[in-house]
Amino acid sequence: MSAINAMQTKLYSVLHGDTALMALATGGIFDRVPQGTKMPYIFIGEWEEGRFDCFSKKGKDATITVHIYDTDDDLRWGAKRCIQILARMNVLLDYVVFAVTGYTTTVYIRYDGGDSFVEPDLVTRHLTARYRIIVQV
Repeated sequence: MSAINAMQTKLYSVLHGDTALMALATGGIFDRVPQGTKMPYIFIGEWEEGRFDCFSKKGKDATITVHIYDTDDDLRWGAKRCIQILARMNVLLDYVVFAVTGYTTTVYIRYDGGDSFVEPDLVTRHLTARYRIIVQV
């Protein structure tokens, strides 16, 4: 059984429930971005999942990629808001333990790295953040 739906639901609720993060990501948080969405926004994107069985407990080890998009007019430091959003997400998620529906133990969630891009329009900043989540039954 996959844990991705439960993990993604929990990730969304933690991020969406934080007023400081939502003040930065004014466009919202999505797993499917509606056309015409205003930036900055967060997109919960790709995932990969494997087994994490340990001490006779069944578990899942997943990595979920979260994308941050913005068009910041400050040409000297155009990714500033994206970096602020990433920093806030890491406060909420990096090495935090929280309950995931259907699993008795969350071993951890951690920031596993990310990347920064300028989109082909040369205006849109795109940061990715990978979070590794390990849960057990």
